[in-house]
Amino acid sequence: MPSEVTVTLPDPLVKEARAEGLLDSAAIELMIKRELARREFLRLSTVRNLPGAPLDEAEIQAEVDTVRAAKRPG
Repeated sequence: MPSEVTVTLPDPLVKEARAEGLLDSAAIELMIKRELARREFLRLSTVRNLPGAPLDEAEIQAEVDTVRAAKRPG
C-alpha cells in the first residue's frame, strides 16, 4: 500500500530537481532504493573488512545456534 510523504526543501533545490525530472514518484522511489542498496553495501563492506580470519561454516552455525538459544523463551 503506497504512503504519502511530504518533505520541505529549499526553493532553488526544488527548481533544479523539477527541471531534471527528479520530483516524480518513480524517480524518488528509484533514488531511495539506490541509496538503501548503497548503505547496505557499505554495511556489508564494513563487516567484511573486520580484522581476523573469516569464520568457517561450523563457526557461523555455532553463532546462529547461540543467538537462537538466547531468543528461546525461558
